[in-house]
Amino acid sequence: MKLFLVIITISFSLISPVSAQIDQRCWTQKQCTEYRQEKFLLSAEEAADGFYNGDDAIEACGTSVDAVENKIGFCLPAGKTTTKITFGSQSNFEHIGDFIKFMFRYSIPAASIIAAVFLIIAGLQWTISGGNSELRQSAQKRIANALIGLFLIAISYTVLNTLNPALVNLRLPQIWMINTQGLTSVYCTEGKKALALFAKQDDAEAQKQKTQKLKEVTGYLISPKATVGADLTDPNNGPTCGYDYFVKDTGGLTCHGSLCKEGNVCYKKLSDKTEACHPGTIAGIVETNNPITQSVEQSGTEVSTAVGLIVEGWEWEWMEDPEVYRVCNDGNYSELSDVGNDDSESDEENLKQEYWIKILPATIQNAEQDCKKNNGLKGFVLSLDFNEVNDPANERHAVGRLGHSAVDLGDIPCLAICSFDTVEKIAQTASTKYFITAQELQQGLRLDVDVAKICDIDANEIDRKKCYGKYGY
Repeated sequence: MKLFLVIITISFSLISPVSAQIDQRCWTQKQCTEYRQEKFLLSAEEAADGFYNGDDAIEACGTSVDAVENKIGFCLPAGKTTTKITFGSQSNFEHIGDFIKFMFRYSIPAASIIAAVFLIIAGLQWTISGGNSELRQSAQKRIANALIGLFLIAISYTVLNTLNPALVNLRLPQIWMINTQGLTSVYCTEGKKALALFAKQDDAEAQKQKTQKLKEVTGYLISPKATVGADLTDPNNGPTCGYDYFVKDTGGLTCHGSLCKEGNVCYKKLSDKTEACHPGTIAGIVETNNPITQSVEQSGTEVSTAVGLIVEGWEWEWMEDPEVYRVCNDGNYSELSDVGNDDSESDEENLKQEYWIKILPATIQNAEQDCKKNNGLKGFVLSLDFNEVNDPANERHAVGRLGHSAVDLGDIPCLAICSFDTVEKIAQTASTKYFITAQELQQGLRLDVDVAKICDIDANEIDRKKCYGKYGY
């Protein structure tokens, strides 16, 4: 038994300590003030009023100041409340709970003064009552009421504070602003505003070779090791494909560079070890993140066929014939002619397929002109033919995007000809954020597709409403 305890003790002593991450409600006073000034258009004084470093904030943040003596605390999305009337020399309150707490405490001395006034009045009434018993009884009753009232106020605070101090130290739940320190986008170009990025330092020789190769492939004029400029889309001074960048003020977190010269896409081919620039306009990997589908497909064709008799879905190989369509705001559509596409690269062991499409810049630019008579350009969609389980006919879908991940924007039933009716309806109601932009295609877009998120419709209107209702279908 002793030997067992010794082993356990040694085991725990060998476990490396884990550093606690700072509470994301914590801000420096300067950060909070500057953010509130910019976000809520407040004066410097009003913005400073939103910084809070009470005991609970210090407890959550672990300290009241940082290493360089900047105050640490919470940051309110709104300022303190200022009353037009001063109560006990105070007119600024953090919130309604703070006001009620102050007024409750303020009421005790106020009630004492009022009770004293009533006692004096009752004493004078008793003195001048003479033989008038009714006046004397009234004075006695007034004195008793004043004393009882004063006793109840004093004892109520004592009793409530003894039972639970929170009953007299009122504090409403606060909604504190979240400091984005420690949070960053996967890809550097996904940020809504410019970030200060610094390239990670790899092994010196490997870095040198990598830089030289990237100059040849991407046409960059500077070393990607340099600090990234303010314009994250500048191909000569932006976050380069194949490099990770530290993001300022995030405690060492990084984002992926994704920029390539025109006519190339940054993505990880099935044959690559890391992301790199490859010829194309749009490219990506098609796979499934559904563990059940993965298990069924890896079990062999017989199992997949048997399961397909019970459950609908997609089977390996997932898709074929990648295309890009332009979609106008009224739902009008047209396929963009490409100068090359491929879907032949696949990894059967890991159930991954690779695709790429190359479209000339002039073709992309002409799409906007084509949609002028159709209320303007809505955007672009990727179109793929998905391989349905136990069905000789594939099911084509229009695929949009959120970031670098695909979303299903409608099925395209194809018999003698293909019908774009579903996508037309969705194009008229769905947000433009789901559609690919011309700028994204011109810069080169990586769009990965998870087939588990593609609906198996089979021209079923009930399935369409269930799957595409969120887009207004």
